[in-house]
Amino acid sequence: METIDFSPVGFNKQFVRHQYTKDDLKPLWDEVNELLEDRSVYPEYQYNLAGNLEHEYMLPDEIKPHIHKIVGPLIAQYSKTNKLPKQLTLGNVWVNLQQKHEFNPPHTHDGVISFVIWLQLPYTFAEEDRVAPGAKGKKPLSGRFSFYLPVDDEVKSYHLDSDQPHESTVVLFPSNLSHAVNPYYSTDELRITISANYIDTNLLKNEK
Repeated sequence: METIDFSPVGFNKQFVRHQYTKDDLKPLWDEVNELLEDRSVYPEYQYNLAGNLEHEYMLPDEIKPHIHKIVGPLIAQYSKTNKLPKQLTLGNVWVNLQQKHEFNPPHTHDGVISFVIWLQLPYTFAEEDRVAPGAKGKKPLSGRFSFYLPVDDEVKSYHLDSDQPHESTVVLFPSNLSHAVNPYYSTDELRITISANYIDTNLLKNEK
């Protein structure tokens, strides 16, 4: 588990990254495999999301205890350098089944902190950089997960290692931090990720 800050590009925020084991993610994979067998019993979730993706679904609340079990240590790590509300509530959990040529444009999330777990990354950057339309460009970006950071009067990009060797990785970050996923071109397999937001529990109480 590592905390990474953006100070090299002049931005005063951090994110936490960790690569899980297969056992850590087995309950999530079990749920996703059920979804892939029969999507009709899972609520569609596109109306809540910014992605240019055809298939996004909400996962059942029964998965939340395991999510919190594996993400909780990252929250504790993040709280060492960032002030968080005393109580956080895990919101809806959803899965993105990203297909070839689809993308997530720059966007932010609701809540205080958010995470994405890269269950399946079906390409390598080397493969992408051979076949993508921008392969001959100065900075090929197909398939990349990127943060966009407001620094002075410009927006700087910060691209993460997010291809096949980094499957099973989770990234925990401030919900208001703009991020995006570029389209990929080298395979017809799905890019599968799970995401959710942690919300200030007191705000939820006030809404009631």
